[in-house]
Amino acid sequence: MKVNRIQDLSNFPNLETLDVIINNLDEIDLTGLSNLTRLYLQQNNITSLDLSPCPNLTEVRFSDNPNLNVTGLPVSLTNCGYINGFDCLIDGTVIDDILLLLAGTTSVNGGFLNLSGTNGLASQTGIDAGNSLVNEKSWTVFYNYL
Repeated sequence: MKVNRIQDLSNFPNLETLDVIINNLDEIDLTGLSNLTRLYLQQNNITSLDLSPCPNLTEVRFSDNPNLNVTGLPVSLTNCGYINGFDCLIDGTVIDDILLLLAGTTSVNGGFLNLSGTNGLASQTGIDAGNSLVNEKSWTVFYNYL
């Protein structure tokens, strides 16, 4: 049975993992989930996602939501070592912000970042930050660039 909507997760403040892959979700509100560390939202129909209520994410997968526009990404990813946002609506400015944030603040070595298949292109500044992640922190990084 596929789920179409999840409402009011704020009653689960100690939730650490949320896995709702391969459903028909078109929205999800993460308010009150400040202890969430792992979030799996792949293959849904989500159109918007605000990750700012989840400052402790270490792994986030929201790939294959082709109409998804994500906000609150840079704030929520400081401790994150695995980010898969393939095939979502993420513009070049957000891609740059994520690359710059991770290159400058993450203590995670050997992480994974996939923002390819998005609608945005990284600027030269973002590309330089991506190279820093690869060369200095041994991350595997995929994103769009010219």
